[in-house]
Amino acid sequence: MVIRVTQTTDTAVLDDLVVFIEEYPDLVFEQLESAVDEMEPQMLAELQVEPGPVKYPIQWTSERQRRAFFATDGFGKGIPTRRTNKVQQGWQGRIERSGDSFNYIVENTVSYARYVYDSLAQNVGAATRFQQQFHRNTGWPSATNTVARWLDELESEHRAKVAGIAEATFKRRAFTSRSKK
Repeated sequence: MVIRVTQTTDTAVLDDLVVFIEEYPDLVFEQLESAVDEMEPQMLAELQVEPGPVKYPIQWTSERQRRAFFATDGFGKGIPTRRTNKVQQGWQGRIERSGDSFNYIVENTVSYARYVYDSLAQNVGAATRFQQQFHRNTGWPSATNTVARWLDELESEHRAKVAGIAEATFKRRAFTSRSKK
């Protein structure tokens, strides 16, 4: 009796290695676009959530800030200030490609966004120093924490998608036959 196991390795990817290597940056870019398409709407929706009403009494950062607010008629926006949703709608993401490198950029182009959300510095202490306490009290999210969490998610998703491109497939087949001796 013959007992045999055969394992077959599909090396088709290796046969086309030169073509694969040349096309790899384009494949990686496509997978990044796919991951961004899945993740970005959720991230932007989280950043664009409008918190509840202002929490009184206002916790000013300084007496100077309080005086400036009232002296400038709410920094030019009137008192009481009415939300326009401009700062929430200022969030956007885009992918930039430079040769074989890709950058996913998340930004808010509204000039006062850092005072509402904080900056996007990698050092959380440096980033959160901009967000005004009264905005934090009202419930505006920390952009630094939110964006960092979503970029981690994007990286994981992108790695998973790219890893699937170059995997070899393995097949096993068991075989048993009777010997004719």
